[in-house]
Amino acid sequence: MKPPVVANLALAAAWLLLFRYCQTNSFHDPSSFFYDPTRAYIPFYSAVRESESAEFLTKATSTPATAAQPWTYLGKGIGYDDAKAPEGLSICIGIPSIRRDREQFVGRTIASLVDSLSPEERRRINLKVLLADDVPQNNPAYGEAWLHNLADEVLVYGDDKPSANDEYRHITDASLRWGFEDPRNKRVQFDYANLMAACQKQGSDYFVLVEDDVIASRDWFTRLTSSIDRVEAQSTSGNDWLYLRLFYTETYLGWNSEEWPIYLGKSLLIYMAVAGIVLSLRWRAPAMRSLKATDLVKANLVLISNMTFWIAAYIILYFMAGRLLVSPYQVGVHEMPQYGCCAQGLAMPHRRLAVLEKSLREPPHNLAGDSFIDMVADREGLKKWVMVPSVLQHIGIRGSSDKGYLKTTWNFSFERGPWK
Repeated sequence: MKPPVVANLALAAAWLLLFRYCQTNSFHDPSSFFYDPTRAYIPFYSAVRESESAEFLTKATSTPATAAQPWTYLGKGIGYDDAKAPEGLSICIGIPSIRRDREQFVGRTIASLVDSLSPEERRRINLKVLLADDVPQNNPAYGEAWLHNLADEVLVYGDDKPSANDEYRHITDASLRWGFEDPRNKRVQFDYANLMAACQKQGSDYFVLVEDDVIASRDWFTRLTSSIDRVEAQSTSGNDWLYLRLFYTETYLGWNSEEWPIYLGKSLLIYMAVAGIVLSLRWRAPAMRSLKATDLVKANLVLISNMTFWIAAYIILYFMAGRLLVSPYQVGVHEMPQYGCCAQGLAMPHRRLAVLEKSLREPPHNLAGDSFIDMVADREGLKKWVMVPSVLQHIGIRGSSDKGYLKTTWNFSFERGPWK
């Protein structure tokens, strides 16, 4: 066979192999031509962690696992010196929880955050849960033994005078509470603000906001602390940060329509670079050296047409493959100034909580909680970071307020865990 035929067959074979590779590996990418939601949303690692958390939750009904009594994990008194303060950065976790229409997740959320911790690690965490229903008793977690055996403090709204043996901390100041008729955004923002206030008073180095419908990976704590260290190492007094995401959804990280001029420009550059190399090699052939420029073009029209076809075919396949396959975030920490979502897990330095808490309480409350926090970061000139891969998964995707329909708030890479 002639060389051009061999070249075309080789390019076609390579294209088909890449097409098949993309079919196999891009089904979880919403920006991919090969996206298959029936496969992409199948829980693997999150299902394992839910099962482990449910088992742990059963044990927690009779065994304490708080910072003051971290006994569940390795046995009472094993693995730590109770008289010695724990070493390393301290974290205060705030979880707002409300009664959901369908499935309740808060128990598994809390259990997944503590079931893999060593006693020493548990002592570095202060876990606060806010039962944010206007009537606390309406929350299914109210009165549950596991809640008090796992949380270091449980907050509720209410102006009733607590009894002497009341295990809850009541938020009674009217200025710190939302009203029954207030819109959802205000309620959410006040819930966030009250948890931040409680954690500021507690004094931990970092505050982590966690929604009550997530599941955590086994290694979330070690990965979070190492990620915070990396972020702090890259921050200076004039280059500070507001939050580090523990969760993000890849749904918004695909090909964005507002960036099409960039995609077009890069595609043209690739075409010109490949065409320039091929034609320069072709024109150096002895038979071409004596031809005029116009004759050179005419003599290579078939080559130019073939080359244009194959370059276009491979560029199209590149975009068909999806951004998560061809240009993924590398494992580690990265700046994510936009396209981040949502508030399932955000870690913040203590030094930034006062300003954010004050802002959350101020009207107008016309933004969702996570969008408002993003707005404050932009207003204050603070950076936004993300952990890759996510250490949380949004199991609430199964539906509470969504009546069972799939949501876009899902981290596909989490399901390939565990990330050791």
